[in-house]
Parts: sequence; structure tokens; C-alpha cells
Amino acid sequence: MERYDLLREWMYNNRVTFRWTASKLGISDVGVARLLRSDRISVKRHAEFVDLGFPEELLPRAEDYIHRGRAPLVPVWEQASRAGA
Repeated sequence: MERYDLLREWMYNNRVTFRWTASKLGISDVGVARLLRSDRISVKRHAEFVDLGFPEELLPRAEDYIHRGRAPLVPVWEQASRAGA
């Protein structure tokens, strides 16, 4: 079984729901599911899951990383002035 499947089984056996976890972490239940399905989560979130009683070996890898995202949009007139400089 995959890590996520084992985690879901643990949650089912211990009656832990996404909604309950979300209320404790202050995020949506969809956000909890997304975090638990991912390959890595922030060290802060990992510690919060462990504090709630989640088994550390079933959680995604704890790793602080920089999410680059998309580059900020620059207005056209600023692009033109930068090109002429």
C-alpha cells in the first residue's frame, strides 16, 4: 500500500476526518487533503499534524521550500521604459 492509503486507513480506524483536522489547523478540509496527498509539506505543518496525533511515518516529508509561483505581472508601460533604459 502507498503512504497515503495507509494514512487514510489510519484516519478511518481512529475516526479522524479532514473536517476535524481542518478545524484544528485553521484551514479548509480540501487544504488538509491536499497537504496529506503531497510529497512534502512545510516543517511547521508537519509538526502541527504530529501534535494532533498523526503518525510521523505516514505524513509527507517535512521540508521547508520556496514556492516560486508565477512571476509578478508588470504593466506594459513599465516594460517599455525598462527596455529603453
